[in-house]
Amino acid sequence: MNFQTLQLLSKRRFLPYFCTQALGAFNDNVYKNSLLLIIAFMLPQSTGYDVNLLVNLAAVLFILPFFIFSGHAGVLADNFEKSTLVRKIKMLEVAIMLLAALAIVSVNIEAMLVLLFLMGAQSTYFGPIKYSILPIHLKENELLAGNALVEMGTFVAILSGTLIAGLFMSMKHALMVVAIAVVVFAVKGLVCAYFIPSTPFVGTQKPVKFHLMAHNKSVVSLIVRNKELSSIVVLISWFWFFGASYLTQIPNFVQLHLVQTPAMVSVLLAVFTLGVALGSMLCSALSKGMVKLSVVWLAACGLSFSSLAFYGLTPEVAAAEYSQLSDIWQNQQIVWVLLNMFVLGAAGGLYIVPLYTLLQLKSAENNRSQVIAATNIFNALFMVMSAIVAIIWLTILSFSIPAFYGLLGILNILVVLFFLPRLKQSITDGVRE
Repeated sequence: MNFQTLQLLSKRRFLPYFCTQALGAFNDNVYKNSLLLIIAFMLPQSTGYDVNLLVNLAAVLFILPFFIFSGHAGVLADNFEKSTLVRKIKMLEVAIMLLAALAIVSVNIEAMLVLLFLMGAQSTYFGPIKYSILPIHLKENELLAGNALVEMGTFVAILSGTLIAGLFMSMKHALMVVAIAVVVFAVKGLVCAYFIPSTPFVGTQKPVKFHLMAHNKSVVSLIVRNKELSSIVVLISWFWFFGASYLTQIPNFVQLHLVQTPAMVSVLLAVFTLGVALGSMLCSALSKGMVKLSVVWLAACGLSFSSLAFYGLTPEVAAAEYSQLSDIWQNQQIVWVLLNMFVLGAAGGLYIVPLYTLLQLKSAENNRSQVIAATNIFNALFMVMSAIVAIIWLTILSFSIPAFYGLLGILNILVVLFFLPRLKQSITDGVRE
């Protein structure tokens, strides 16, 4: 971690934006995971709802807006001043969370699911601005460091939101605590947004028609017709395929192969997130203001090595039972699994930061938000594909989760070997001090 990276947190052109996006990711996960816990533990059996159906429906409803609204979000962000748009989007979040608070205290599952969809839509409209605003406020030799901090902040916010949701739901007046919390965090995000400096822009500020399919087709075409951008986007989207495949299987992996202790799921997620944070900061230190091909190759090798190592490290016997979490550390095999999870996260941070930086640099200023929007569409598509592949591998073919992780390691090598060499000239010509 270098000093220049941390210095950005003292700058008004970065800190308010950083806090705004981190609070948004945090609040999304507090609300989403609280909803899942309410469905699992508080929904009266008399309602006749299928819990598994509701849980999967919630996952679909949160990701669906990225398919529907991303194109419009990108066009909107390229045609209007970005800091003003951020404030309007955060106002929308406050309004949604006020309605969500009412739905939570009344345990109105139907309303909570609709509001989850609206939260996903709100996140969809913020997404293109999240990365396209950085090249405006940061110098070229600061861009890699800025992306490193954003990735670190996002993953820490996601983990924190997940853990805080569990903490809130364990309290005596859980529903009221969650209802108040999601509104308070939304308001904090709005306050931070008012400190984001205005951005000069090349847009028209003309009304943008609400043609969802046309906008989606338009932004995707920006990627498809540009071989350089399409390779970058595939590599970024593959990261989300890879990550979604891993994290979705963690609860079952722990239960079947490690320990009969639910807290270990949180421990593994925490270790992974710390790894991503360190990897992101390490990327900034190693790269020294340049987008380096060697760092991406190193990260890709780390992802595949860790994936293949999971297959060898996983105990062959059934998961053990421990009366106390502290007893787990006596099992050296589990300690190695945790260390491997940390390496996996660090490799992920090293991998994704240069690619997002390169995407920003290789996008024209007048359509950068649309390129980011198209990337979000592909990210969502790849995450859905990861679920389909997991179902085929684990359910239809009946292979184990460790074998699935090994498969991901092999696929990662193939994807990176095919697409990364196409970026050699781009990375060589990347950011310089």
